[in-house]
Amino acid sequence: MSLLFRYVFREVAVSSLIGAVLFTFVLYLQRVGDVMELLVRADIAARDVGYLFLLTLPLPLPYTIPIGVLVGILLALGRMSTDGEITAMRAAGVPGVRAVRPIGVFCLFAAIVCGAVTLWLSPWAARERVRVGQSLQISQATARIPPRVFIEKVFPDKVLYVRDVEPGDSVIRWKGLFMADTRAPESRGSVEGLNAAVDGPRITIADEALVVARPEQNRLQIHLPRASIFEQSYDPRKYQRQTIEVGDEAIETEPEAFEGRGRELDQTETIDLWRMRNSDSDKKVDAGIFFHQRFALPIACLVLPLVGIPLSISTQRSGRSVGVVLALGLVFIYYMFLLAGTALAQEDVLPPGPAVWAANLIFALVGVRLLSQLDSPNRSDWLAILSRPVTRWVKRVRSGSSDTGEVPQFDEARRRKAEQAEKAKRRNESLFDVFFPITDRYVLQRFAFYFVLMLAAFVSIWVVFSFFELLTDMLAHDKLALFLPYIYYLLPFLFYETAPLAVMVATLVCFGLLAKHHELTAFRACGISLYRLAAPVLLASMFVSGALFALDHYTLPETNRRQDAIRDEIKDRPARTFLNADRQWTFGMDERIFYHHYFDWGKREMAPIFIYDFRLEPFDLKRHIYAKRARWDESKRVWVFEEGWVRELDAGRVTRFEQFDTATFPDIRETPEYFRKENKPYQQMNSNELEAYIRELN
Repeated sequence: MSLLFRYVFREVAVSSLIGAVLFTFVLYLQRVGDVMELLVRADIAARDVGYLFLLTLPLPLPYTIPIGVLVGILLALGRMSTDGEITAMRAAGVPGVRAVRPIGVFCLFAAIVCGAVTLWLSPWAARERVRVGQSLQISQATARIPPRVFIEKVFPDKVLYVRDVEPGDSVIRWKGLFMADTRAPESRGSVEGLNAAVDGPRITIADEALVVARPEQNRLQIHLPRASIFEQSYDPRKYQRQTIEVGDEAIETEPEAFEGRGRELDQTETIDLWRMRNSDSDKKVDAGIFFHQRFALPIACLVLPLVGIPLSISTQRSGRSVGVVLALGLVFIYYMFLLAGTALAQEDVLPPGPAVWAANLIFALVGVRLLSQLDSPNRSDWLAILSRPVTRWVKRVRSGSSDTGEVPQFDEARRRKAEQAEKAKRRNESLFDVFFPITDRYVLQRFAFYFVLMLAAFVSIWVVFSFFELLTDMLAHDKLALFLPYIYYLLPFLFYETAPLAVMVATLVCFGLLAKHHELTAFRACGISLYRLAAPVLLASMFVSGALFALDHYTLPETNRRQDAIRDEIKDRPARTFLNADRQWTFGMDERIFYHHYFDWGKREMAPIFIYDFRLEPFDLKRHIYAKRARWDESKRVWVFEEGWVRELDAGRVTRFEQFDTATFPDIRETPEYFRKENKPYQQMNSNELEAYIRELN
């Protein structure tokens, strides 16, 4: 193994490793969110948390390894071009193929690693991650009920509300339990034989309850030292109450899935995909696409460098930045071909195999053609050709003149006007130099360039990963056309998420290059301290921080709402509404719970309506109101209840009962707007809305 072989191999390997790690970290942040949410919401052993974090790591590797290999090759060759090593090799008579051989060996090694990850490790990690996460989430759902929140989806046909939670090692104490059994009377039975005559939910109220989690049985064991059960009938005069001195109740749980629906093919073993693509199942085409992708992505470690190597081997000084730009361009083109092939396969225009492999075939043909001309004396310097328009534009901007080469002709009036404009320009530049001297502009230009470059790189890799993440759902529900609108509204969120990391990397690269070229030493020799050099970068970082605050406050809530809506449509989920006028359970301003079946916002009517008022010490039912309808009287600003009754209770005994045709209760101050509150996810709130929401919860 020659010295040149080892040198090129080491350069490419180090750069590729750095690129793959950086891109993997960006995508890792995207997939680790549900693990972080589980960590915050539940008491989980450190071993289980570490295992989940470790299982998340292989998921982005099938996409980041090919990109990391391409970026590493282009960075290494770009650095060699900048330092004149490519020119020195050719001057010494070393053919370009000698530099290609170690790169080919490294690409083959990367393809083998990527193949192992894609074919075996990533599907296994996805399955194991779902299994472990689901188990932990079941434990969390049975052991951790948040206080002062209606729990409607975790327990089938039951609604829970707990005023306070006192956690413990194995036993959890609930203070102030309200539980409603919403099953039909025929299914749940009745307290004292009311059977089908029962109307409304059965209510269980307890001042305290001791809770033991049974995750292995997927249920919750509740011990009630003392509880009261209330049940009403269609006959207003019948009202049943039962007191339990000591009781136990077991309720089944249905926690939400740890991962969203539609990722079964991501978790399917490769051999099972092969069987599915040869079967007559509805997922035959989708399985074929995923099967071929698991082989096509490792081969991308070979075909992408075929095009990248001839483009990056240049006699001109290009630098690492050109390598990153070239890599982004090639990756974008490759995945656009892959996207087009996937769409053709879904429409049955092409079989899944040719459709998926078309991108690799095109890049292989172009790469072989370019490599065959690598040592040709008439070979075109593609890097110089591609960068020439950009260089010409930069020179024209800096000089402020045309690029025709002709000497402009001026008459006397134009000459005076030009001189005056030049003097004004110099005055402005002098004033500008006071606040932004040339050293600040020099450092700031470098920082800004690498910041934009890193931001574009991180956003691009996130977009690519989002495509493959949603590919199963887009194929299953024929929603490929929604991907571009989804990305359009996702971009502000991606900028917001990746900008801090881009600032950090740009700062490291900027000052790292200054140190490498001994510019920091030169600045310090001129009396300029490192703190002074860092000042423009600090100001630029503060500007980026302010821009992110503005983006979060004014733009992200709306764009997140739109991209969530498109994502729900891609996944074929029902459209989510956050104006909860039709929510059935609502906690009122005082110690009061509302339950209704129907809410007509236009007419300001609810039907039927159940109201439960509580006393706190001990926690018990104080008043129970029922009405067939309740309408809002805007002139009197009260609710008018029709055809109902009211019962007042003390220690579980009814002390007052009254039927009414119409009635009003002045102490019920909740207006219709209260029931139409917009309960948005935190991603769709700005800072003011979040603060108001937190204040309301407290």
